Parts: sequence; structure tokens; C-alpha cells
Amino acid sequence: MQSLSQNASHLSARGCRAQTGLSAKTGSGLRPARSVTARQRSVEVTAAAHKQGLDALVGAASPALAGLVAAAALAASPALAIDSVKVGTCLLQNCQLELAGCIADEKCAESLVCLNKCNGRPDEADCQIRCGDLYSDQAIATFNTCAVTQKKCVPQIPDDGSIKLPEKEALVPDFNPVDFQGRWFISSGLNKDFDIFDCQEHFFTSPGPGELYGKLNWRVKKTNGQFYERSDVQTFKQDESTPAILYNHDNEFLHYQDDWYILAQKPEEYVLVFYRGSNDAWDGYGGAVVYTRDRDLKPEFYPELTEAAARAGLDFSQFTPVDNKCGPQPPLMLTRPTDLDTLFDDVIA
Repeated sequence: MQSLSQNASHLSARGCRAQTGLSAKTGSGLRPARSVTARQRSVEVTAAAHKQGLDALVGAASPALAGLVAAAALAASPALAIDSVKVGTCLLQNCQLELAGCIADEKCAESLVCLNKCNGRPDEADCQIRCGDLYSDQAIATFNTCAVTQKKCVPQIPDDGSIKLPEKEALVPDFNPVDFQGRWFISSGLNKDFDIFDCQEHFFTSPGPGELYGKLNWRVKKTNGQFYERSDVQTFKQDESTPAILYNHDNEFLHYQDDWYILAQKPEEYVLVFYRGSNDAWDGYGGAVVYTRDRDLKPEFYPELTEAAARAGLDFSQFTPVDNKCGPQPPLMLTRPTDLDTLFDDVIA
């Protein structure tokens, strides 16, 4: 569950390719959220539609500027219609310093190369989300904050209703955050873009009644065979009348928020979580994950999880196992970075 904290971060909204009740109108299934944290998903959501608009505005004379706006737009549907002149004018008038700082920043420069390589690909939106996973630093976050939150140059993608919240009958009747304390692994995820990162080792504590705090760790693979370590902290408050619902609200970065819905649980074995989120760039992304005490989900629990998922309109066969071996950093490979997504980290053969 990667949320835009790390990734312009962590939002992960996270999107499921599975053709389930969650599928969004993006051509490849559910879009966000990154599982990554809500903050990570928020970051990943920056990309497609607005890149179109700035391309039209600045043209071939300034491909870097066009790519930069793509990074700020946060994982939108390529079909989203925008006013390219309005967006570009707003950025040039209101976010000049942030824009200059991003262009001069190494990670931002790499992200521009990465985003431009996504143009015209069949998986363009997924490619752009991948760029959001790989590149995260303060310059990118500062630019996103100006363009999306402060000056609202990039319009929010509205909720299209494709993420259907589970009925109350699909939720567990009770959930105690105290029972969710300690170390858990996300061992299976529905959203291919946000929920299935490697080594998703999360640590939770419940400091007070109805409160849940989590330290979330995950890895992002690089094309050179190595990986980035990512982490974030999230806090949840339990719904007073429905204990199976937890809210992660009141966040400063992109005002991201995630709501958790507990669909199933077995003490000290697993918890099945559906989530729906929102941020200044995108309202209405979602996904689902299975938390387990063990690194891997035991097959003996597949039948009951399949039933619980079906009650919420989800197809458990579309969930993907997560690699939680969490091994050491592999040796650096000599590569030709054909997609240039980690240009300065790769060794070119």
C-alpha cells in the first residue's frame, strides 16, 4: 500500500488491474494510494493527463518542462481532458521557483527522462506510476505541493464512482487495534501498481483507545537489480460506530487520506483490508491487501479469504503474492539503462 509521501510518494493510489468491481475506467483496471502508504500513492498518482496538456503548451522546445508537469499531475487517466494553456500559464506564473528547483535537481531530472520514455507505450499510465515509485525527493515534493495543493494549477481528478465501498455486512463485526500491534507483512495485494512491492514489513502500535500507528517499510526495485528502501508513518482513528473502519486523515502533504475497511481477520494469522483514498490530485482510488504475521500467506486460508473478498465484490484470485524474503542488496549489475529510469544509479556497460 504505497500512498505520495515518498513517492510523488507515497500515494500509492494505489489501481488494480483486475477486472473486478473495483475496476476504474483507465483501460488497465483499478487505479490507485503504494501496498504502499497513502502518502506514497499520492505521489505516484502524478502523471499522464496533465503531461498531455503541457506538451501542447510548451511543445518540443521545452520537453523538460512538459515532463515536469507530468510528474506533478499524479497518475491520472490519459483520457482526462484538461485546459493545457490554463495549467501551463498557472505553473509559469505561480510556481517559477519550485519549477526551477526541480529542473536543477538530479532526481527530478531523472524523473523527467523516465516520464518522457513512457510516451506512447501501451502501458503508459503504469509506466508513469513506476517513475513515481523510483523518484522521490524534496524538490519533487515541493513542486507538487505548489502545483497541486497551493496554487491548484493541476485540477483534481474527481471521483468517478468506480471504487465501490463494501457494504457494512461485508465487514467484520468487531476490530480491536490492540490485536493488530507488532510486526505484520503485506503478503498479498490486489492493486498491481500500489500493493505488491517487495519486503512490505510493517510495525503497528495502539497508543490509545481506537488509535493505530504504523511504521511502513517496503522496497522499490531498480532496473540495475538493486532496490530503494522506502518507509513512511501513518496514523489511524477508528470509527466510533463501526469498529471495522479506520481513518487516516488530517495529513499535510497533498491532504492525502486513506480509509480502511476490515473485511476479514483471524487472530495472529491474517487481516484482509480494503482501502479507499483521496488527495489533492485524485479523489477516489483504492485497493486491497492481506496482512499476515508470517512473511507468506498460508494456502490453507485461501478459501475463507476468497469468501470474504467476494462479499465485498472482490475476486481473490486476482490478488498477487508479495515477495517478503527481504534479502540483502544484490551486487550492482552492469546494465544499459534502456528505459533510463535509474540513469545515475546504473553502471552503463
